[in-house]
Amino acid sequence: MNKKNEEENKMTWTNRFLVIITLITIAFTGPVYGESRSANYLLLKDVFGNGGQRGSSASYTLQGTLGQSSAIGESSGSNYMNQGGFWTQAASEPPLPPDCSADPNDFEHQAMITAVIYGENGESLGANNGYLCAFVGNECRGGVKAKSISSGTRYFLQVWSNQTANETITFTYYDSASGETYTISESVEFQANSDKGTIFSPYEFHIGGSSEIRILLTKGWNWITVNVANEDMTLNTLLSPIYGKGERIVSQNGYAEYDSGVSSWAGSLSEIIPDLMYMLKMTSDDELIIPGNLHSAPLYLDNGWNWIGYLPSFESDLNHALNSVGDNGERIVGQDGYAEYLADSGWWGSLNTLKPNRGYKLKTSSETTLTYPSSSSEKRKPARFVQRDSRWNVNVADYEFSGAITANVLKNQEEMGDEGDELAAFVGDECRGVTSPVDTPAGIRFFLQIWSNTDDEIMIYKYYDSSEGQIYNLQENLEFQRDMIIGSISEPEDIPLPEGVETYTLTPEVTGGNGTITPAAPFGVSEWITQIFTVTPDGGYMVDTFADNDEDKKSELVDHEYILDDIQADHAISVAFKLMTGDMDHTSTVDLRDAILALKVVAGMQENTVYSDNEVNEDGKIGLEETIYILRSIAGLD
Repeated sequence: MNKKNEEENKMTWTNRFLVIITLITIAFTGPVYGESRSANYLLLKDVFGNGGQRGSSASYTLQGTLGQSSAIGESSGSNYMNQGGFWTQAASEPPLPPDCSADPNDFEHQAMITAVIYGENGESLGANNGYLCAFVGNECRGGVKAKSISSGTRYFLQVWSNQTANETITFTYYDSASGETYTISESVEFQANSDKGTIFSPYEFHIGGSSEIRILLTKGWNWITVNVANEDMTLNTLLSPIYGKGERIVSQNGYAEYDSGVSSWAGSLSEIIPDLMYMLKMTSDDELIIPGNLHSAPLYLDNGWNWIGYLPSFESDLNHALNSVGDNGERIVGQDGYAEYLADSGWWGSLNTLKPNRGYKLKTSSETTLTYPSSSSEKRKPARFVQRDSRWNVNVADYEFSGAITANVLKNQEEMGDEGDELAAFVGDECRGVTSPVDTPAGIRFFLQIWSNTDDEIMIYKYYDSSEGQIYNLQENLEFQRDMIIGSISEPEDIPLPEGVETYTLTPEVTGGNGTITPAAPFGVSEWITQIFTVTPDGGYMVDTFADNDEDKKSELVDHEYILDDIQADHAISVAFKLMTGDMDHTSTVDLRDAILALKVVAGMQENTVYSDNEVNEDGKIGLEETIYILRSIAGLD
C-alpha cells in the first residue's frame, strides 16, 4: 500500500463537535483484478489526551479495512474512490467540563446510576451536548456525557467515594452548546456498589423548580426533612409511598401512628411542614419519593430548642449552613452527632456537615432567623484527628432518644486523645455511642452522643488507647436520661482512666520468625484492661499456631487480631508462622486464581509445575486434597 497526497487532517472544535476539514488519499493495490485502486482513510490527530481524559495533547489514528464488496473507483491522478466505498467513523467526544471529572484511583468504592435528565417542560435533555456531574460539596465524584441509544438519551454515571455510605451526592447538568450549568433538584445518598436505574427504567433527574425528593429510610427511627411545598401536605398523601411500613411520626407539635386496620395515619399531627424536622419510625427499609416544588424560605427560630428541616439539596459545612444564626446559636444535634457554638471560633463537635433531607434539633439563645446559603462551600477542615474505621458501632436508628456528654479523658491527670483513640458507652455488650477526639480551641474534647429507648438505663464507658492497643473498661456508671447534656467545651466532664490497680505481665513471643506480633516485648497492664494483639505474617507466610498460656487460640484470631479481655492474670502469648499453603502462584494470597490453577493441574490441563510447598498430604504432587484445602481456605473454613 503506497500513500500519496499524505497530510495530517486539519480539525477545529466548534461547540464541542469535531469538524474534519480535509482527508488524505492513499493509493491502494487491491486483490480484485490486481489493479491499482485508491481509497479514503480517515486519520485523526490530537483527539485523545492522557489518562483516558479526552483532550488535545496526544494523537490517535483511526483506520479501516475495505472489503471486496466495497465500490472502489478507478485510480488515476488524484481521483478518489466512489461514494459507496467511503469508509467513515465518528470522531471522539470532546473533553468533560473542567470541574466534572474524578480520578477513580483516588477512591475505593463506586456506585452506578443509569439516568435521564428532564427540563422544566418535561423534555429529555442532552442528546448531543449534555453532561451529568456528581459532587460531594465542591468535590467532583464523577462525570459523564449523554449517550443516545434506542431507548432515548441516557447517562451512564459512576459515582466514587472512600466511604461505603453516609455521603450525600448532588448533581449538575452542563449544556455544552450554551456553556450553561444547571443545578439538578435531586440528591442521592451514596451506597457502595449500588445500582440505580436501567436503560428501560432510568433514574430521573430534573432541573427547574418542579421536581421530587427521594429519602432513604432505614428500619427504626429516621430524622427527616420533607423539603417540598405541595397543595396537599397531609400525612396520608405524602407518606403514601411507604404504605404500611411507617409506624409512628413525631414532631415538636404532635405525633401520629399508622392504623393498619384503616390504612391511615391518626393522631395530633395531621400534616407536614417543610421547615420542620420529623422523627419517622419505620418497620423496614424503604425509599420515600415525593414529587413537588422544592421549598426554600427563611426559618424563624424561637428562643430554645427548634426542630429544624435542612432545606438545600446539597451538603454544607456546619459553619457555612448556620452562618446567618451567628452568636444566637448554642447547640445542634443530629443523628450523626452534635456540636456546640463558641463565640470566637464557630461550631465544634462530632457533627460537621448538614445533609439534604436530614433533620436537626437546634438550640438558640434568642429569637432569630435562619437563612440557608444558596450554594455549598469548601468544608472547613477542623483541627480534629483523622478518624479510621471505628472499633465499635452503634445503629442509631434503633433508638428514639439521645443524650450528649462532652468529656475530657485523663490518665494520671494528663489529657488523653491521640489519633485513633475512641471513647464509647455500653449497655452490657451493646455499644450505645462512640466518638473520636476533637482538638478544639479549649483543648482535646470527646463529643459522645449516647442512645437509648428508656430513661434510667445504666451505661458504662470504654476507652481505646491506640498507642498501646489497650481498651480500658471504666467502672463508673452513667444513668441515661433522654436529652441529657453533661459537660461542655469550656467545662468538660472529666473521665479518669483507672490507675493504682494491680499490674499483670503480658509476654508476647514469635517462634521461628517470618512474621511479627504487636506489642512485641513483655509489658505490664492494669487489672480489667482489654489488650489487643496484632499478628502480621511476612509475605508468602501464614499463621501456623497461636496460643495463650499454652492453650490453642488460633480460632480466636479475627482479621489478625487477638483480643485479651478483662485481664486478671499474667499471659504468655506465642505465635508461629509457616509458608502459605495453597498459594499456587506465589502472590502472597490464597484466592480463586489458586483454586483454578490447582484444578487445571488435577484435570491435566496444565503441567504440575506449581510450587511444591503447597501440597498438604506430602505425596509430592498437587491433587484433589490440595484443591479442597484451597477452597476451604477461601471460604474461611480452615
